[in-house]
Amino acid sequence: RGYSVEACRGDAAGGRGHAVAARRGDAAALIANAVALAKAADRVVVFVGSTEADDCEGYDRDGLDLPTAQDALVDAIARVTRDLVVVVQSGGPVAMPWVHDVPAILQMHLAGEAGGAACADVLVGDAEPGGRLAETYPLSVDVVPSAASFGVDGARQAVYAEKWRVGYRHFSAPGFGQDVLFPFGHGLSYAAFSYEDLSVEAGAGPLEPVVSFTLANVGARAGSDVVQLYVRALNPPKPRPFVELRRFSKIVLRPGERRSVSWTLDRRCFARFDAAADDWRVDAGAYELRVGARAATAA
Repeated sequence: RGYSVEACRGDAAGGRGHAVAARRGDAAALIANAVALAKAADRVVVFVGSTEADDCEGYDRDGLDLPTAQDALVDAIARVTRDLVVVVQSGGPVAMPWVHDVPAILQMHLAGEAGGAACADVLVGDAEPGGRLAETYPLSVDVVPSAASFGVDGARQAVYAEKWRVGYRHFSAPGFGQDVLFPFGHGLSYAAFSYEDLSVEAGAGPLEPVVSFTLANVGARAGSDVVQLYVRALNPPKPRPFVELRRFSKIVLRPGERRSVSWTLDRRCFARFDAAADDWRVDAGAYELRVGARAATAA
């Protein structure tokens, strides 16, 4: 079962378009109706997302799939037009099997009562999509480390068998990148940026290096980027995440503008928690510092 889509010619905000009316009906017929509208439209925006039954603090989700026939709807419309934007509204990661067939995807999360106006501003270019993902979007629930142990045999308790292998701490490691739909920290802007002149200099103490680089807006309009620094312990004596986020900053630049970014690290940036000692410990050895716009590409 799904919801009906009815064509309603209108002149909202000075532009003609199709309004959408919700009513329960047969999913196949509704998708066919939506496809017919898409064929006749100059531009198509499809809104999909989770429901109140999927996003809740009181219980856990069964998977990452979108509800009802939403995937089938996007797939069908993508077959008849390339002038398509899919707007996703969800409280967490969702699977997107149509990701390579859609030219643009806008994740609005659960934006609240002002979300409609904000979405419109981004779609028409009056505002940029300046957010970044605070979670890794896996390709499917099967590749999530906790999938093998969570809820097994109807168990009502979580054993946390994945330990620290959560999110980017797991998916950034070699061999797991192919399981990622969108990495932690990912997000696009209407501007374009380049990272230049990365350097590391000694600071006031042995564990206080200063990391500096230049961020340049090489695009045609103003925009923002969230620059991120990750620390990787090379050959650690104890298992630990492949990389760990230690610094980040949001930088807004005009077209052609360049800005120097500098971070001073401290002991905690290199430490791991030693449960036996009940304290943070820095292991002797080499550490790699990676700077980039997302966990998967920080280098």
